Amino acid sequence: MGSKELLIENHNLLRDYQKKGVDFFVNNNSCLMADEMGLGKTVQTAVALDVMLHDNNIEKVLIICPAALVFNWYKELDKWCPSVSKVLINGSQKTRESLYHLPYNIWISSYEQIRIDMEMFISNDLEFDVVILDEAQRIKNKDSKTSLACKLVNRDKSWALTGTPIENNITDIISIYSFVNEGVINEFHSNNEIKSLIEDSFLRRTKKEVLKDLPPILYNDLYLKMNGDQLDCYQDVLNEYISSNANMTSIFARISKLKSICNFSPTSNTSIKYEALLNILENSRNENQKVLIFSQYVGSLKRIKDLLAIDLNQKYNIFHGGVNKEERDEMIDNFENNSEFDILLISLKAGGVGLNLNSATNVVLFDRWWNPALENQAIQRAHRFGKKVPLNVYRFIISDTIEEKIENILKKKELLFDEMINDSTITEHNNLFTKEDLLLILQHE
Repeated sequence: MGSKELLIENHNLLRDYQKKGVDFFVNNNSCLMADEMGLGKTVQTAVALDVMLHDNNIEKVLIICPAALVFNWYKELDKWCPSVSKVLINGSQKTRESLYHLPYNIWISSYEQIRIDMEMFISNDLEFDVVILDEAQRIKNKDSKTSLACKLVNRDKSWALTGTPIENNITDIISIYSFVNEGVINEFHSNNEIKSLIEDSFLRRTKKEVLKDLPPILYNDLYLKMNGDQLDCYQDVLNEYISSNANMTSIFARISKLKSICNFSPTSNTSIKYEALLNILENSRNENQKVLIFSQYVGSLKRIKDLLAIDLNQKYNIFHGGVNKEERDEMIDNFENNSEFDILLISLKAGGVGLNLNSATNVVLFDRWWNPALENQAIQRAHRFGKKVPLNVYRFIISDTIEEKIENILKKKELLFDEMINDSTITEHNNLFTKEDLLLILQHE
């Protein structure tokens, strides 16, 4: 089959909304695609590149993504545009520099590598027809070296992909858009003005809109009450004095310690959350269902793992940032394809990108992350094409503690995302995590 015939066949494999996504890329120099997780942003991008490279509209493309996704991008490009030459950027500085001067069509690098190679890009005056940022929320901090490095790469076309263009506040999308189309929006524009100014180069579709046959996500918020030693430990730490002059680091440390106690007592290892979790796991096992358990604390995941080895008489894997790629791949393969591995423990930050865990029927958020967008990223890894049954999500919240106060802030952050991204009425919002907010969280009832 010739390259043109293959291109046509690939295009015909796409859903209608994905074909519109391909057209969006092909017809715009500045693109911010914010499709919800699982709708195939990578596939739409790859097919668009194949179309443009085939028509000789472009010749040189640089893709920048999280390190965990570099090889995944290579495999997707191999699938959707196999005739296009491509290379992964790695090796010594001299090797990396030489790779950029070889006649490839597509170079794939990580955010970490681009930051290291920033001077190389400037001194060699490297230029690309298209530069693509995947998981573009990585440059939400406009002052970070990673953000600066990405924006310094010379290019004609700028494409950004992210399901979460706003994670914390409106400055996130302003920073991302300064890569997409520099100078169009800034912090002095109102939310309404920003939405109007980016309209032509912004595309977002949700699963609810375009996948009518995809089963729903069913959210279950479980409010629990601590007692005994776990409650005593919590009260002891809460009662420790903290000055209003304390710095943000010490305030966060206190809150993090309290959140950790809400998971497990540091003295007796007791946990009302674990009791609730065990009940969910026993029910899911009776129905041959698979469960993902997320926590921001690897220490909590290790405690859960140890307890489950006793209560369910089985050992489980913990997927976290310190696990190497081979082990990660084996964990995912076991969970997806081996009935004996019905539970996978995942650190919330490590589980946000690069995973496909469609065999899960239940997701448990053992504790809540500060960022609801990151939580949603993790959840969406189990809610993708081919899902046949609803996905049950259980969120644990300890009543009358800082967890309940944080929950209220998370709802505000979700509201900001909905209002800016999902065509609701716009209102003005400031940064939702000021020092005053954090001190308020620590106040007694």
